[in-house]
Amino acid sequence: MICNFTKMSDCASDVLGDRIEFYCDFSYYDGRKIVELFDALKGNTVLRKLILNCIYIDTAGARRLAEALDGNTTLTHLELWSCRLGDEGMEFLSRILKCNTTLQLLNVSDNSIGPMGICALSNVLKVNTSLTEITLSFNKPGMIGALALARALETNTSLLTLSLSCIGSDVLSIIRSLEHNTGLMVVNLSNNFIDGSKAGLIARVLAHNTTLTSLILKDNSIGDAGAEMIAATLKHNTTLTYLDLTSNKIGDDGRVRKYNAFYVAQNGR
Repeated sequence: MICNFTKMSDCASDVLGDRIEFYCDFSYYDGRKIVELFDALKGNTVLRKLILNCIYIDTAGARRLAEALDGNTTLTHLELWSCRLGDEGMEFLSRILKCNTTLQLLNVSDNSIGPMGICALSNVLKVNTSLTEITLSFNKPGMIGALALARALETNTSLLTLSLSCIGSDVLSIIRSLEHNTGLMVVNLSNNFIDGSKAGLIARVLAHNTTLTSLILKDNSIGDAGAEMIAATLKHNTTLTYLDLTSNKIGDDGRVRKYNAFYVAQNGR
């Protein structure tokens, strides 16, 4: 069974039951019911997907969720979009995720997670081999958090998809790590103030990386010259099949046509 709730008022005590998916958003939010939900998750052996959007999970709530996940062997999909977890909440979850061998997808977008929380999650990536997709968009890792994540990505080989849109200009160290990463296939770096001066770094990554199949760079400021630089690298890259440079201040001139020609030649379309 799948449960799609916007109102949790009647069945919090047995809200999970035999459901394999559970969704709840901010509508009719009741903090007490969320705590009951986390308690119900303890010992649950059926639920596969838990999605909570725009629900305030304070430090105590994050601790209860972490406790519920401790030892859980069935949940594979956890989304906590805009739940205000913060650094401390992310740290609680990270302690459990170090030992978790089941969770595959984690979405903690827009949770006011700063350097310390990102560092905690980065430590998870050094030992966890089950997580294959992580979304960290709309958080603020800062230079320290970005560097910690970059170092983890250099050795992690199990993560396949990473979304980091709108995390700020500190994304550069993460871009550098992609040159050495041998696991990631899809990376989203949209809206991170990446301009033409950083295009050389991206080109270098594409010249050495042999696993990336999709790279999303939309809503940056790469420009014509940057696009041309990236295009030149595509002649030698044999794995990338999708590159999104939408909204990058790229004009419709010869340099763009040159980029398109390289891309078509590289991908056979």
